[in-house]
Amino acid sequence: MKKLISFTLAAALLCMMFAGCGAPMSKAVKIGYVSSQSSRAWEARFKSYEGYESKRVAIPKDANVLKIAYSVAAETGTLRFTLEDVGGTVLLDSQEVETPQGTVERLGQGGEKYILRITGDGAKNGSFALAWEFINE
Repeated sequence: MKKLISFTLAAALLCMMFAGCGAPMSKAVKIGYVSSQSSRAWEARFKSYEGYESKRVAIPKDANVLKIAYSVAAETGTLRFTLEDVGGTVLLDSQEVETPQGTVERLGQGGEKYILRITGDGAKNGSFALAWEFINE
């Protein structure tokens, strides 16, 4: 019985290590990257950023609006913020609205899930900041 418990705990620890313990999903090469995250905010600055990093958010059951304030900037290259549904459909692209900062509201239902994604393509000397809140209207 002790061996079974030890094996189960070891397997759970390995799963958490490989899953990133709830950290953003990432396929990015980052140099000079300094990041700060909380349950409702995510910001970072960097020297070089190539690839993407994502974070999932869900509207709580007692809310129906997701409100996001965003800011993305890079001296050279491209840095963009996208809001996607879990199916991968892009609902907002910071490059398409032609402004690197703004606020967007998404009407939804409690329990709906979204993906906040930052993508860099040769981005140098930049930063991004995302902050979100849930509202019941």
